[in-house]
Amino acid sequence: MITPKTINLSNINFLAFDCYGNQQPLFSTKAKIWLASACFESLNTTLTQQQKQKLAVRKLASKLIAQLSTQITAIEISQAVSLDDSHYPYRLQPFGHRVSFSHSQQQVACAITSSQMNIGIDVELNGVSDKVCQRYFHRNELSWLQFLKQQGTIDDDALCQQARQLLWMLKEGSIKAFNTGQLISGLKTDVSLPAQRLLLQYQQHLQDTQSFNATTAFCCTQSGTPPLLTTGSSTYIYLPYLQLVVVMAQGD
Repeated sequence: MITPKTINLSNINFLAFDCYGNQQPLFSTKAKIWLASACFESLNTTLTQQQKQKLAVRKLASKLIAQLSTQITAIEISQAVSLDDSHYPYRLQPFGHRVSFSHSQQQVACAITSSQMNIGIDVELNGVSDKVCQRYFHRNELSWLQFLKQQGTIDDDALCQQARQLLWMLKEGSIKAFNTGQLISGLKTDVSLPAQRLLLQYQQHLQDTQSFNATTAFCCTQSGTPPLLTTGSSTYIYLPYLQLVVVMAQGD
């Protein structure tokens, strides 16, 4: 029988943030967004990679839900909590809290937020090729990448690769958060401004400290992200060492 028991999770991280993207203790009253990430393995050779990822991310979600079962507003221990993944956006029922999943290779991630907010999470371990950039990236994003390429050093080449990956995660996370249903137009939306701000924060962090912390996070907020978001603002959280992005916006 194929169940989450066939999946082993490791390197599990639980994190919490307020609605502005500032990191908070997991059980802080200010926490409005909770996320988890993990690596996984399966000894079941009959499963496809997609099946393994699906089981792993749901097992991780159940662990996060268990952590928060007495903390999320209105959830009582006596009430049965279940994941409704029959259609997107996924929700934590019976309370309507929104849930987002992502996976890449052997890494999975999930995020939960209040019903007043849209959320999208994306983890990406694969590189983003020039061909993909030329096909899907906005001209402003391509101009920024070209600028990074022209720096001409090994470090700057690595930075360019990181920038590509960050842009892609922001796009994927935004599509999930804003639930447009339009994959191609969503990928072509310009996210160069939040990408530049987040990458600059990361560069400054590297200059200021030599310490390594897998849960180090950077955030920024942008008012209006047309055509995906015409009113209000969106918040972006970047965890470079976990290679994931979270995008948040006011919900319906």
